[in-house]
Amino acid sequence: MCLAVPGKIVEKHEGIGVIDVRGNRLRAGLALVPEASVGDWVLIHAGFALRSSRPKTRPRRTPCSIRSRGWADTACVFSPR
Repeated sequence: MCLAVPGKIVEKHEGIGVIDVRGNRLRAGLALVPEASVGDWVLIHAGFALRSSRPKTRPRRTPCSIRSRGWADTACVFSPR
């Protein structure tokens, strides 16, 4: 099973972002989401941001909210059924 976790971009420098995930700061590559900017939410997996979103409020960290944002089609978000 693969897992991607949501986080908020707090800094961006030359294709690398500093992502806040529940108070922890992680570095992740932003090459797959070049349109992402500071303040956007991204899904992080294996050191790379897979998807970005600009929600008005912080997304809930549940599979239902990930599915409702259209992120369910992203590889490694859910294990195959």
